[in-house]
Amino acid sequence: MRKSILILLSLVINIFIIGHAQSHKFNDPKVNIPPVIVEGKVEGVPDGTIVQLSVRFYKSDSYMGSPSDVDTVIGGNFRIVHNPDSITEEEFCIVTPNRPLLYFYATPGTTTTIKGRGIDYEAWHVVNDNSLQKEKNEYMSYIEERIPGYYEKRNMAYFNSNSEDYDEIKRESDRLYCLYVENMLNLLETKEYNPVFSKALWNVAVIIRELKLDSFRDKAIALLSKVPFNISDRDDGWVVETRKRLELPKYIPIMIGEQMTDFKLYDHNGEEHHLNEFNGNGKFLLIEFNSRTCVGCMEHRPMDFLHDVYKKHSDWVDMLMVNCDDPYFWELECKDENKWGRDPWYEWNDRKACKNIMQRYDVNGPTYYFISPDGIVLGKNTGEESLASSFEKYFKLYK
Repeated sequence: MRKSILILLSLVINIFIIGHAQSHKFNDPKVNIPPVIVEGKVEGVPDGTIVQLSVRFYKSDSYMGSPSDVDTVIGGNFRIVHNPDSITEEEFCIVTPNRPLLYFYATPGTTTTIKGRGIDYEAWHVVNDNSLQKEKNEYMSYIEERIPGYYEKRNMAYFNSNSEDYDEIKRESDRLYCLYVENMLNLLETKEYNPVFSKALWNVAVIIRELKLDSFRDKAIALLSKVPFNISDRDDGWVVETRKRLELPKYIPIMIGEQMTDFKLYDHNGEEHHLNEFNGNGKFLLIEFNSRTCVGCMEHRPMDFLHDVYKKHSDWVDMLMVNCDDPYFWELECKDENKWGRDPWYEWNDRKACKNIMQRYDVNGPTYYFISPDGIVLGKNTGEESLASSFEKYFKLYK
């Protein structure tokens, strides 16, 4: 579950990183905007670790990255010089493959120093003169005072998923998350709405939803009253996502042994499809929930295994990727297969960012489902074991 939360924080919350041309940018040679400089001085991070800087896309919940805003950690150091397209650029995040994200605020023309120890990047400390970042640091100090070691310990289940003591570690991680929600809600009651407030409340909402901490739900919903009534998703995507996560779930997560729930989806040519098309054709079905706009998801995608399954077993196993990208990016993918890639098996999207289907199938990051020929859910894999092991367990025994 902890791993699911971290993946959601870093992936299913829609971190869109695309290379090359970006439609929201403008290039006016008359505008001379000073750069945003980020200097990292971190310990315990392997040399060669890729670090990318991404900027918030308008005021949505998405961040966009440029190929030039990347560096590699060498001797604990990295340095990125970002050239803003607008003087209003202020919200950024550090993106690293398959790790928690580091959100921070910075001002063009200034240098941000990032210091820390270990590979839990969200626990790194950001120092600069930006007023919002100073306030965020106050939030972090408040939590550290009340939950000593929280930012170093909370992700221990994520980093020890293969430990023999995982269940005990997970319980302690859950306890820390619960304390965080309780204390952060108390702090937010004393604060007014701004981007720091918005992001912190979103973080609380994610944990409430994932850990089913319903006793905190009403208090979190009450804090939404601090948000001005005219704030839209274009003004603040975090607020919109917070509202969604604090709503009572529309769908109960599907269980092993249940009949596969049908949803309407579309292929790259705009043709309508349904999940139940696969029922009764005599084949098993491997469903992948993933996002092509998530760099980490694609870099760590088990392509060798997937292509091996397609090549060797397509006579008795169908494969479908449920693409969970935002409709805007799905349309781009439909138009440019060379840029976004194509697999030889099926790939569909519901043109709604797959919010409902992800909720029903309990998807918070790259997820794989194993379905019987008559549409029964045989198993699920979210990274706890290798896909090959799951394939053997759920399919081969039935072959």
